[in-house]
Amino acid sequence: NGATVHAFEPNPRSFAKLTEAVRDFPEVVCHNAAVLDRAGRMNLYLHLNYDRNPDRFSEGSTLMAGKRNADEDRAVEVEVVDLVSFILGLDRRVNLLKVDIEGAEYDLLEGLIERGAIDRCDKVFVETHANSIPELMPRDAALRDRIARMGLGGKIDLNWI
Repeated sequence: NGATVHAFEPNPRSFAKLTEAVRDFPEVVCHNAAVLDRAGRMNLYLHLNYDRNPDRFSEGSTLMAGKRNADEDRAVEVEVVDLVSFILGLDRRVNLLKVDIEGAEYDLLEGLIERGAIDRCDKVFVETHANSIPELMPRDAALRDRIARMGLGGKIDLNWI
């Protein structure tokens, strides 16, 4: 319906599958990169069961070494895009932003809020990962409180699964 979709996928295997799946949809722009509130290069830690079934377990890849199901000894270096700058540089609003970045969502959301990019987004759905990275629980609680205090609860949904 006239929308442009930007899909970011850092896992090389998943990226290949993504580009193949959407090859007939020119409105879908695929980026072989992770997203955060800053640009650079980082390790993408693969799921502990990745070798057993790469297609199934590629979705558990994470930038967070402390995630329970991440193999800290098995990683690939990936490009990281500053999604905040990306959004601020678009020539239109973001109608829908879906975030599932395996524990790194707290850095991204804090950056979106602090740098004003959240004001360019209509609705943000986020899968949080404090349940699988227990040390994130204090950040999760603080972010939920901040969202409530700022009146962003109607815009940011942290309960997407």
